[in-house]
Amino acid sequence: MEVVVSAFAVVSLSLQLLQNVNTIKSFMQGMKHASTEIQKVIQTLEILGSLLDELRDVLELQSLRHAPPPSAAIINCMARCEVHLQPLKDIVEKYSETLNLRGPRVEKLWDRVKVGLKMKDIAAIEKSIHQEISNLNTAISMNNTRIQ
Repeated sequence: MEVVVSAFAVVSLSLQLLQNVNTIKSFMQGMKHASTEIQKVIQTLEILGSLLDELRDVLELQSLRHAPPPSAAIINCMARCEVHLQPLKDIVEKYSETLNLRGPRVEKLWDRVKVGLKMKDIAAIEKSIHQEISNLNTAISMNNTRIQ
């Protein structure tokens, strides 16, 4: 029974991370004339979201089979993904309510958001997320080996 609880806890964590990924992605997709760097982040978030969906399926299957608990590496990778997403999450939380409005003031706010998202920082965040995607893929592969 402990294996099931452990797997479900990790599933819950992956769902929470997926929700954050989708929120950030939706926010960025709403940017008019998004830069190439922003578009790359959106694509990277789509990859991470797909991977998290796949992870959820694997973990649910793992719990149904009463297989060994999920690898700690998976939890560590998801935690690092969350850390790398935090600067984007902070911007979303700061501006999301205002950006649902329309008008010239909102256009100026969008400009401030874009300035806040320095392209150098965005490129570094995108690179970090890509690295965590790679790490998460490796952790999932190792986990799958354990349950077969």
